[in-house]
Parts: sequence; structure tokens; C-alpha cells
Amino acid sequence: MVEYLGRIGNNQHKVLPTNGFNKKSYPLPRDIIARTLAHMKIEILPVLLDVLKTDNTLAIREVIAGIGFMCFYHKIHSNNQIIDALLLSLKKLKSYLSY
Repeated sequence: MVEYLGRIGNNQHKVLPTNGFNKKSYPLPRDIIARTLAHMKIEILPVLLDVLKTDNTLAIREVIAGIGFMCFYHKIHSNNQIIDALLLSLKKLKSYLSY
């Protein structure tokens, strides 16, 4: 399923909303594949983290939302492996954007 992250439909965020998020709970990933993956058992998390190592910016953007959802609802937000993977991905994406 990860091959289809950011590719199905036209429901992905393209820019930040001007009015903010009007939600009281954790914002759901809009991508249907990210949403489906985020609702799976926590054992899928290594597969999601592997997406962060790719060069597929669309998939990375969507999988970050899925990882965030899982971390929030499974209470694993302080896991250093997840934090390190996210930070490494951010650094890599920043270097792409600086060109």
C-alpha cells in the first residue's frame, strides 16, 4: 500500500490552510492510504519509517501524518527511533529544498 501514498485521488494537502485546523482531536491524514495505514496495528510502523528513507516527497509528506497519528494514539511519541527517523527525513528534505 505504501506505493500509493500521495497518489490516489485529489485529497492531499498542497499548502498550509490559512484558517488553521478546526479540530479538537489529532488531525487525521487526508490521504486515504495514509489514513488506512495509520489505523493498522503498530507492527506496520517499521514499514512506514522505511518510507522516510525514500526520495518520494509526496509519500513522505503523507506517511508523516500517518506516523504522527500512530504515535499519538498508541502513546509512543517519545520513542527515540521514531523521532530520529523523522528528524533525519526533515534534514534530507530541507537539503532538497535548498537547491
